[in-house]
Amino acid sequence: MAQRYFNWTLAIVLLVGAAVLVGGALSLHSWQRSTRAEEALPLGEQAFAEQNWEEAAQQIGRYLTINGDDVDRLLKYGQAQLHIRPSTRSNVEHAIAAYASVLRLDSRHDEAARRLIEIYLGLSPARPRYGGSPAEAELKARQFLRDNDDPAIRRLLALALIQQNNIQEAQQTLTSLIADHPDHVPAYEITSLLAAEHPEDVNKPANYWLEEAVRVNPESALAHILRGRFL
Repeated sequence: MAQRYFNWTLAIVLLVGAAVLVGGALSLHSWQRSTRAEEALPLGEQAFAEQNWEEAAQQIGRYLTINGDDVDRLLKYGQAQLHIRPSTRSNVEHAIAAYASVLRLDSRHDEAARRLIEIYLGLSPARPRYGGSPAEAELKARQFLRDNDDPAIRRLLALALIQQNNIQEAQQTLTSLIADHPDHVPAYEITSLLAAEHPEDVNKPANYWLEEAVRVNPESALAHILRGRFL
C-alpha cells in the first residue's frame, strides 16, 4: 500500500498566501476608512459654518472615528449634536460623550467642562428634556474644581446646588466665588435672586448684591444692566 505524504511546502505557501490576502484586505479597509475620514472633515467644517447641524455631526463624527483625539472637532461635534432639531436622547448622549472625551484628553479644558455641566443642568441648547441631572452636574463640577479654579464652573456648581434645594451651600459657594473673583458679575446676579427667594438663608438683601456688583465693577455694562433691571 502506497504511503501518503503531507505536502508541508504547499501548506506553508497556502498559509502565507492567505495571511497576505487577509493583511492586504485589512490594510485596504483601514486606508479606505482613513481616506473617508479625511474627506469628511472639510464637508463637516462647511456644514458647521452653515449651521447645517445634522450634516455637520455626521461628517465630523466620521472624521472622529479615525481622529478621536482632535479636541477642536470633538467640541464642534458636541455642539452640532446639541443643535440638531428635533433633539433626541441620542443627540444628547453623543454630545456628553464628546465633551467627556475632551476632558479625558485634557482635564483642564474649562469649555468642555462647562458645556458638559450645562447639559446636566438643562441649560444646553437641547434644553432640559434629556438633560436635567443636577446631581451629575454637581459631581462633574466638583471633579473639575478639584484641580482647577474657574469662576464659571463654580457658578454652575452653585446652580446645581440650588436645583437640589441645597440653598445654604449654594449661598456659601457664591459668597466664596465673589470673594475670590469679584469681577465675575453673573455671580452677583444669582446671589441676588437667591436672596430674593430665600432671604432667611442669605444674610444680605437682593439689592445689596447688585449695588455691590456696580461698586466693585463700575465699568461693567452688565453690572449696570442687572441693577437697572432690578430697580
